[in-house]
Amino acid sequence: MHAPPGTRVRVVGLYAPYSGANGQNGTVVSWGNGGGTVRIETGSQAGTVVEVHDGNVQSPDTGADMMQSLAGGFPGGARGGIMPSGYSGGYMGSQMPGGAGAVGGRAFAGMPPQCQHGPSCSSSGAGGAGLCGGMYPSMPAPVHQHGLTPAYARQAPHHAPRGGAAFGGQGSSGARDAKASNSLAEIGFALRPIVSSEQPDLFRALAGLLVTQDPSQLGKGKDVQQRYGPFDNLKLRCAWRIDHPARQAQYQAAVSGVGAEMEKLRRTGVQNPPGLPAPARGFQFAQGANERLLLHGTSPERLLDLLANGLNERFSGVNAGSAFGDGIYLAEDVGKTDQYVSADPRYDASMELHRRLYGGNTVRHPGDVFYVLACRVALGHSVRTQHTGEDACAMDGGHPIFPVTFRELAPIPGITPTMHYHSLIAELGGAIQRYREFVVFKGTYVYPEYLLAYQRYDGSALLRTW
Repeated sequence: MHAPPGTRVRVVGLYAPYSGANGQNGTVVSWGNGGGTVRIETGSQAGTVVEVHDGNVQSPDTGADMMQSLAGGFPGGARGGIMPSGYSGGYMGSQMPGGAGAVGGRAFAGMPPQCQHGPSCSSSGAGGAGLCGGMYPSMPAPVHQHGLTPAYARQAPHHAPRGGAAFGGQGSSGARDAKASNSLAEIGFALRPIVSSEQPDLFRALAGLLVTQDPSQLGKGKDVQQRYGPFDNLKLRCAWRIDHPARQAQYQAAVSGVGAEMEKLRRTGVQNPPGLPAPARGFQFAQGANERLLLHGTSPERLLDLLANGLNERFSGVNAGSAFGDGIYLAEDVGKTDQYVSADPRYDASMELHRRLYGGNTVRHPGDVFYVLACRVALGHSVRTQHTGEDACAMDGGHPIFPVTFRELAPIPGITPTMHYHSLIAELGGAIQRYREFVVFKGTYVYPEYLLAYQRYDGSALLRTW
């Protein structure tokens, strides 16, 4: 579906901490592939901007699915008409001026692969799926396009529309939605491309995660896996929202549990722990659980497993040791996570990872990319240290951090019944010189929400990796 900014909707099906918005009306702030953001207008969360998917919005008046509401509610005028899934170009073009078949018309997932020029097919048709701002942007209007399928676009790239996958763009929204739906049904999770032209605010916020505090430190340090040459900045090339309903439900339950424990601590007079990272700009968080967005770099060889199964504390130390316990390691500065990545130089159709991320008229492999996961993390009540190893002590209080095992943090002093620290902050000073690290010891406290593919640059020169 597509909901233009300003569209009024009813929000449903959100997990905590935004479950209070369910059943409330709101206004669409932005919308892209498979989801967007809505500003809640009513109820206890009025004024909050929440992220939603297609299934989280209904008509504010009837409660009907928004796909049905949009089908009859937006004639569109001469430009910018909307055609939801499953409607034929002829119907919309003849019944709704400015629908698919008019200049700027847009066709969505589920379009039949016949000609979408509207009520009549003409080689001089001025719109429809594939033309003039529709499914395939920037295609010259007087070219006859009979609903190009992904297979045809691959076989005849000289006919593929500019902006489609054959020319390095993000492909059609229909192809992206169909691929995500198939992936959810097949393997239980989907990767939904975030297109800068459709979700500019989100794409800009994600790009901001790749800005390091000290560019001179990029590529330096004993933990750097692969350098390929000097570089001083990182640029976002592709981004995906990771849609994993089962793991998201586990994470939301964990956030609620951490939030409840934090409330108990507050009632007993325990203050919020020092040293928490600043919330990333452009995102909403569950403040009661001290939720933050942190980074985890990885290699192409491990990425698909992480996407499917999440981050797992049981595999701690596989790539970089476990100086601060056998947990999941994350960072607030991409300069740290960039030390642990390795290059994905080019598209390989035989790789399962590439078939999931690229191809199929969706996203084209940019070449010379590295991957980092942007993860929601429930940090809860943290303990800080500047020491490594099993004998590390807390900065605040001096008590041992790992009194029993390297896989579990100590209990919070003075709390009965026992409540353990939720996370560890490796603070600058002592053994830590350049970057702070954050460690959690329960996989359910972490939800990889976004996958970022970026390139290394030296000034304006791309760093080649092959």
